[in-house]
Amino acid sequence: MKSKDKKAFQAKTTKELNQDLIKSKKDLIDQKLKLKTGSLKDTSLIKKTRYQIALIKTIIQSKAT
Repeated sequence: MKSKDKKAFQAKTTKELNQDLIKSKKDLIDQKLKLKTGSLKDTSLIKKTRYQIALIKTIIQSKAT
């Protein structure tokens, strides 16, 4: 993930971050399902999505304090 993406997440409000978090979690579930059925071609998407979820959670936590 590029630093531009990180800065874009940091500029968002907590409400927007929570919406992005929900969307990312749904995407991760879909990707895992596709992996199990064999229709996921790019398996690195799972790792990228997990990283994105962790980044969003970290930013939400830092804004809470």
